[in-house]
Amino acid sequence: MIEENFHKPLAVIDIGSNSIRLVIYAESIRAPIPIHNESYICAIGRDLEINGKLYSKGVEKALSVLKRFKVILDSIQLEGLYVLGTAALRDAKDSDDFVRRIFKETGFVIQVLTGKEEAERSAYGVLCGIPDANGLVADLGGGSLELINIKEGIIDNYSTFPIGTLRLSQLCKNDILKSKEIIENYISTDKWKNIAKGRPLYAVGGSWRALARVCISQMNYPLQVLDNFVLSSNESRELFEFISTLSHDSLENIRGVEKSRAVHLPIATLILNSLLDISKANRLIFSIYGMREGQFYLSLPDKLKEEDPLISASKHICNSINRDILAGNEVFDWLSPIINDEDTGQRKLRRSASILRDICWMEHTDYRSEQAFLRVLRLPFMGIQHQDRATLALTLFYRYGEEETEVVKQSCVMLSPKRRKWARTIGYALRLSYALTAGNTGLLGKTSIRIINKILTLNLPKNEPVFYSGFYKRRLENLASYLDLPHKVVIK
Repeated sequence: MIEENFHKPLAVIDIGSNSIRLVIYAESIRAPIPIHNESYICAIGRDLEINGKLYSKGVEKALSVLKRFKVILDSIQLEGLYVLGTAALRDAKDSDDFVRRIFKETGFVIQVLTGKEEAERSAYGVLCGIPDANGLVADLGGGSLELINIKEGIIDNYSTFPIGTLRLSQLCKNDILKSKEIIENYISTDKWKNIAKGRPLYAVGGSWRALARVCISQMNYPLQVLDNFVLSSNESRELFEFISTLSHDSLENIRGVEKSRAVHLPIATLILNSLLDISKANRLIFSIYGMREGQFYLSLPDKLKEEDPLISASKHICNSINRDILAGNEVFDWLSPIINDEDTGQRKLRRSASILRDICWMEHTDYRSEQAFLRVLRLPFMGIQHQDRATLALTLFYRYGEEETEVVKQSCVMLSPKRRKWARTIGYALRLSYALTAGNTGLLGKTSIRIINKILTLNLPKNEPVFYSGFYKRRLENLASYLDLPHKVVIK
């Protein structure tokens, strides 16, 4: 049977100092999969350092944007709606007037988060994707910078500083030397010195997402995926030094970098460099999940929070294409005797691949292999390292095909021969399992596959007509040949 989920979508509106964003997440599964995501630069915090008030033109634009969001949300039955305000609304003298006006004209009740509440949500956003995260979370917005130390999945301590990109630009008039002095005055405290030594720094926020795009572009990196894009500290410094020499026009011309983000990249880069120096983090991990996903995570039932995000997302996709999750679990168990999974991470990838084994069943047969590869490579999986993402995509490629296309080769240059062999082995084994049972639940458990005396052995039951014929013999031969093993079929 197919597992069902009767939860309705959940929506979060994030009213930031620079941008206002609406995200509507799919049913309340463990992984926050956005079904709608739109944002507008309103810069309501632009004048905060000048007069302590919200930017009047930004307020009018914000009201217009929120009225649009209201119409969109009124057409949807929601599980819940959270309208969150951050640093600008926390600090502006006329914040209460803004909140009252928004309620009067849209009905939205804005929850203005304290610094602690904003920091916690940013941390939970990272934990939502990486449950065992262990390092320093830094969330840079237009109005503030939140720092949160996470130790093995638990929030340890936090700080919030009024040095977001908008406010720092106003304070320094884009004077880089003055900006550096202000940044270090705030974060060069004993609390944050060496805090991430030997651990990663998780970079959260729109400006740093834009910076990640620039890094990917300059490196000719094989994956255009921001989440879990990793740089060593030394790589970061070298790239940031080069990026600082690029003109504003050059930055704007990089695909995916908005003009409104490009203008703040020098300051965003400066803050990140200072954090790496002061915290002594050994690597930089860009996360696309932050405060909004943290709110999503906090709203989940405890049972869902305990699920693994990758497996949860895989199950959701399996349901969406009308395939049977139980059959995927059956395939995983069936393969276990012949697969050498070195660690829990690999076993998790194999389970995900087993669940997603029919991801392209509706595609034309001539294109299934590459379509499966590209779809898995680009899906919004949470907390999965880029090597694991490419490995999973390559596994599903070999589930359907044989010869790697050029796009597959380019995207998998980061994979070692050992990982490639693992992916191809699983892919061929998935093809064999489908050939045996046509993907139906309950039949595979009547068979077994083992390596006995260095022979790949497929055991089939007597008096089962479904196994009398079929092209599974060709698939068995293909798998055995790749493993450089003889093979046989035993009927008993």
